[in-house]
Amino acid sequence: MKSRNGKRLISGLMVLLMLVLAGTVAFAQNGLDLPSISDVYSPVFPPPPPSEPEPEPEPEPEIGLRYQTGQLTAQEETAVLEAMTTLHQNLEIAEYVGEGIHMISGEGWLEDMCRGIYEGSRSYSLQKGEDVLLTMQLGYDIDGEPYANVYFEGENGSVLVLKQSGRTTWLLQTGVADGKYEGAFETWLFDGESGSIQREQGTYAAGTIVGEYKKSEYTGGPGEAFDMWTNRENFDYKVTTVTYDGNGEIAPTPTPTPTQKPQTTQKPPVQAPDPTPEPTPEPTPQPPAQNPPAQNPPPAQPPAQTPQPTPQPTPEPTLEPPEDTPTPGGDTDIGWSPDLM
Repeated sequence: MKSRNGKRLISGLMVLLMLVLAGTVAFAQNGLDLPSISDVYSPVFPPPPPSEPEPEPEPEPEIGLRYQTGQLTAQEETAVLEAMTTLHQNLEIAEYVGEGIHMISGEGWLEDMCRGIYEGSRSYSLQKGEDVLLTMQLGYDIDGEPYANVYFEGENGSVLVLKQSGRTTWLLQTGVADGKYEGAFETWLFDGESGSIQREQGTYAAGTIVGEYKKSEYTGGPGEAFDMWTNRENFDYKVTTVTYDGNGEIAPTPTPTPTQKPQTTQKPPVQAPDPTPEPTPEPTPQPPAQNPPAQNPPPAQPPAQTPQPTPQPTPEPTLEPPEDTPTPGGDTDIGWSPDLM
């Protein structure tokens, strides 16, 4: 359309130019005034094409509630929707996580959320269009105590898991990748009945704890989980640290190498000065001792006489028989003893 209109405009201008030239010559010959171009030709331009209307913004999807198991009345469904929406608003802001703990650990909250559940469990899902904002699983445990498991997924793959059972509250904050826990994590456990608090810190790698793992424990008096959360940084904890290898096994503790102590130069012993000898006191002269008076000696005893030995008879020598000298060769004559004769 634009090219065809352009050709028409050019053709019109050519005709106008020829008429102007012809009219100029005619009017000049007759002495008449020259008319203006607007009196001779007024071009008609086509109207501009209509602009395309801007697309209207799509309406923002509404937040709705989906659940499984059982049937809620319209009033009950509205109450659950409001509770889930408030819980989501608290958990998506780090400074308001304590308010979320206060909600699920409050007296009667779980009972109200579990209304109509007689066995098994019920799952709630808070959604905005097709996006899942918050999920919760509710039910009763084997002891008849109500419990709740809350799962919230934030930005950049961060997740928050909040659990409540009886008077025990458990919180986990970490990341998720490929359906497994990943990255740094922190957990808190508050037991309102015993007053104990437990904190765990470490790192997940594909759902396995690796590297340094720290566990802090404190036991106080019974109380509310929200109060424990609010004052959690003011307690004195007993800390235990363990190191895990890449497979999630406790890494062996290396044997410490003894540090050699630097040899110190011993100072020479300090010699004490010789003591000053004390002067020897001079002995005091004593008067000479007087000899006692001599006593008469006892009468002298005659010396004892030594008895003379009794003479013993001199034994006569025994005559040995002479040895017979054997005569070489022949018979040997045996000397007969006189006693045998």
